[in-house]
Amino acid sequence: MNPPPDENGVLSPLLSIVICTYNNSESLAITIQQILSQKISNPERVELVVINNNSSDNTNQVLENIQNTNFPFRHYFESRQGISHARNTGFENSLGAYILYTDDDAEIPQYWLERYINRILVSNPDCIFGKITVIWDMPSPWWYEDEKYQSFFAAIDYGDEEFQISDKRYPFLSKNACIRKNCLIEIGGFDPTLGRKGALLAGGEETLVFYRLVEAEKTIYYCPELTIRHRLKPREYKEENITNQYMACAKPILRIATLQPGKRFLNKPLGVLENQIKEIIYSLPMLLTAYITGNKKEFFYQSLRFRRAFLITLLWFGNF
Repeated sequence: MNPPPDENGVLSPLLSIVICTYNNSESLAITIQQILSQKISNPERVELVVINNNSSDNTNQVLENIQNTNFPFRHYFESRQGISHARNTGFENSLGAYILYTDDDAEIPQYWLERYINRILVSNPDCIFGKITVIWDMPSPWWYEDEKYQSFFAAIDYGDEEFQISDKRYPFLSKNACIRKNCLIEIGGFDPTLGRKGALLAGGEETLVFYRLVEAEKTIYYCPELTIRHRLKPREYKEENITNQYMACAKPILRIATLQPGKRFLNKPLGVLENQIKEIIYSLPMLLTAYITGNKKEFFYQSLRFRRAFLITLLWFGNF
């Protein structure tokens, strides 16, 4: 199922692994080594492409020192800050029919690539993605609960059974997602106004890609056997980090709502405003109750909900 040979008779790979990295060279080196050490029966089906997104650490030295790979390896420097720019540069410079995205903090099991290739050959999907679990190398933060914060730790668990996705309830994360390159081209890739930009911990770029794939009625599968793990940075255990992440989602939530179909008022998405007003009304009494009862964990969570909903509401009435 590889793409046909080019005019020189050279076969293109089936799968291009794309890693976008920013100032995380030590972890990046581990992830790359795990990918290059994969147990794979047909390495000619694969290439590895790394995008250095304007890193100021020794990322470039790590990339230059990589030798003796068992499949093609290339790296590029992307000076435009932002994960969306990096992901677009990644697929634009890839030769594979499918783009398999992962990150510089992913812990990759030995048969990850083989399993992806097998599932692609069997299902011929437009998009397929797997489960992501968190590596807790320190005790989880006092405020952490799976159902409330899992997505902020790049974790996904939709169960242990494979299923096909036809609605927007089960978005993927690009730490472990494979998309047909032609589909990325068709939907215009990743929106550069969304996603992390250096120290700005925003998101939403992969959610919008997922929504567009669903709207285009592409074939999407969740496959739990494609599991990887997420290595945490020390800052991800801190209250300040989760607070910054939570609040940084305000503008992406509005941006995505603006690009989605739905009711409009003053040419702005009305649904998102209604949802945030409901959030304020719902979270405020729970916030007060948690304060009165001394439930520190619940108070922290409800304060995040209330503050973000209030911010989104203010932005909606302003020029977000």
